[in-house]
Amino acid sequence: MDGWTYPTFQALFDYLDELSGEEPIEFDPRGWACEYSTWETAAACCEDCHGTQYAELVEENDGDGGDGDTLEQLCLDYLTHHAGVLVYSGGDGVVIRDF
Repeated sequence: MDGWTYPTFQALFDYLDELSGEEPIEFDPRGWACEYSTWETAAACCEDCHGTQYAELVEENDGDGGDGDTLEQLCLDYLTHHAGVLVYSGGDGVVIRDF
């Protein structure tokens, strides 16, 4: 369960609880660690899992005179729309569903 912290598990639990509606959800950190991955930043996830797209986002960010925060947002936007980012818990990390 490397990389998981209480805040990332809590954020994932809250997300799954919201999806479940009226059905109660069991807190299952071991099961979730098998189904989901956590990354320190969206940029790190994008770089490791989507290298070609990451290079394009870096180029786009540099072309705009952007900084690291802008690159992080570009990566988060890309991952949210293309890779199933489920939770972004601020400074605690990014959680994605493993395929």
